[in-house]
Amino acid sequence: RAVERIRSFLHAADLPEGLAPAVTGSAAFGHDYAEAGEESHRRTLYVTLAAVVVILLAVYRAPVAAMIPLGAISLAAVVAMSVLGIASRFGLHVGTAERIFVFVLLYGAGTDYSLLLISRCREELQAGRGVAEATATGLDATFGAILASAGTDAAGLLMLVFAQYTIFRTTGPAVAIALLVALAAAVTLVPALLAVLGRGAFWPGTGPGRIGQRRLWPAVGRAVTARPGAVLLVVLVLLAIPAGRALDLTWVYDTLAEATRPSGDRVANAAEGLEAARRHWPAGQTAPVRLLVRAGSPRPAAEWEQPAADLTAAVLAVEGVEDVRSLTRPLGRDASPAATALIRSLAPERIRGEYVSADGRSTRLEVVLSAPALTLDAMRNLGALCQAARSAASRAGLDAEVLPAGATAEMADTRDITQRDFRRIAALVLGVIFVIVLMLLRDAILTAFMVGSLVLGYLATLGASYWVFTGLLGAAGLDWKVEVFLFVVISAVGVDYNIFLAARFAQEARAAPPRQAVRRAVVHTGPVISSCG
Repeated sequence: RAVERIRSFLHAADLPEGLAPAVTGSAAFGHDYAEAGEESHRRTLYVTLAAVVVILLAVYRAPVAAMIPLGAISLAAVVAMSVLGIASRFGLHVGTAERIFVFVLLYGAGTDYSLLLISRCREELQAGRGVAEATATGLDATFGAILASAGTDAAGLLMLVFAQYTIFRTTGPAVAIALLVALAAAVTLVPALLAVLGRGAFWPGTGPGRIGQRRLWPAVGRAVTARPGAVLLVVLVLLAIPAGRALDLTWVYDTLAEATRPSGDRVANAAEGLEAARRHWPAGQTAPVRLLVRAGSPRPAAEWEQPAADLTAAVLAVEGVEDVRSLTRPLGRDASPAATALIRSLAPERIRGEYVSADGRSTRLEVVLSAPALTLDAMRNLGALCQAARSAASRAGLDAEVLPAGATAEMADTRDITQRDFRRIAALVLGVIFVIVLMLLRDAILTAFMVGSLVLGYLATLGASYWVFTGLLGAAGLDWKVEVFLFVVISAVGVDYNIFLAARFAQEARAAPPRQAVRRAVVHTGPVISSCG
């Protein structure tokens, strides 16, 4: 709000010819990030709806049939957001990040459940059953797989509550609630609409879920069962190549580093303001690092003079540090000794109040880095200057702790916390998925193989995404949030596809030998899974 008022003031200001205003710094970047998040939410919603409509029309080739899952899941989205609105009154945070994920995963997973159900109902209709019987039989045959998929997704996402980072911790419950609403819509509203509309739902097409069912999926089924070892080896090699790249990635923490295009506004955005400032000052000037050196016991302000001078000299010697302002050097290193002495003699109390705490326990240093505040270089510099300050304090005989603050320190903490969160979340999510799928399939080896496929698929997707965005599109790296959120998406939809196939295989295996059951499962679920994907 403060940034908005500053920008409004600058819009109305009558500035002299040739002066261009810009608002930058950490607060301005936060303002621009929030605006970009809201715009991303709107675009994501519209693109998701458009993509789902186009894909459903391509799959069903019947407008009414396409509208059944779309209408049901859209209603589920409205209900889910209302439920989340109520939950927010009881402490659940539902911000932009949560809403984006709710919409994407709700439409994605909810449509998956509906496609599986409608495809099976079509099978039963083609087998000559009546509309009501076909709908009931289709629901009975797919209910277990849909329930297991939704339950696995929701339980896995709930593991995000064990994260320390707030956005991760609140996204899990929000999406889990939304998926349960989508489940309810898929197993009640969708079959009810099918039963009411009957065969007319598929007019003028021949029904959904038949993409590649005559030639492609029978060929895949034959290849998989004829040479399973060769197919397994080829697929593993193809996935291992990008997966290997994913093991050593560069993560970007400077979220708006690429947002340097002109805003078209009279008052330039934070990225433009930073570029303008860098023509005259070091990049770190807009968001300096603040070091608080806190001693174990209070001391008079005069006794901080020498320790402050030693700390200043030590930090200035660190690579990547452009300037330090402190008790003994309030104007920075470019000021002449005479100017520094003058200002300290004219306003000694003001300077002491700025750089020494009221209780006499702490002194503060303001450090300007050569690198922008949120870059990896700045975070590396932060560690080095903190170590230099600790060593200088020790040499000065201070029993003190060094506490960094500012945008760089906050992002460094975020990096450390989210890395720990990812390891914890990944272990918990995979563990929950393993237990639920094992309960469904009662086969430990097959369950372990399915969970392993999720991990390999995640790494391969991560590596391929890195190549696309850095190699083809020229980005500096992948945004740090991709690591966790991509894992959540891959785990959720990946386990759905595995369950759809495995559940159909279990049904076919009751009346056919394993290889034949695999072929039938591939033929019947291949079109559904590819449509879901």
